[in-house]
Amino acid sequence: MNDENKNGFAHRYSQFVIRWRWPIVILMLLLAFTAASGARHLGFNTDYRVFFSDDNPQMQAFEALQRTYTQVDNILFTLSPHSDADVFTPSTLEAVERLTEKA
Repeated sequence: MNDENKNGFAHRYSQFVIRWRWPIVILMLLLAFTAASGARHLGFNTDYRVFFSDDNPQMQAFEALQRTYTQVDNILFTLSPHSDADVFTPSTLEAVERLTEKA
């Protein structure tokens, strides 16, 4: 495609968009709302079991381990300094390090 054809197409396209701007704006809004209406059906599954079949030997061993011990996957520690000072003080960072080692 040479430059003349590209410029001719760009000119025709821009003229079309300018001429039909309001129907195009309305159509684009309708398309956006239609696409957004499907967002209520979207979800995020954090269960890693969806990637494995029920007869996967590694998954069976993992589930047996969880039945024996525990099924808790995570834990959250929250630390805050005594004052409203910066959290990146040596004492706060030492507390984070100690907690990390003990955990």
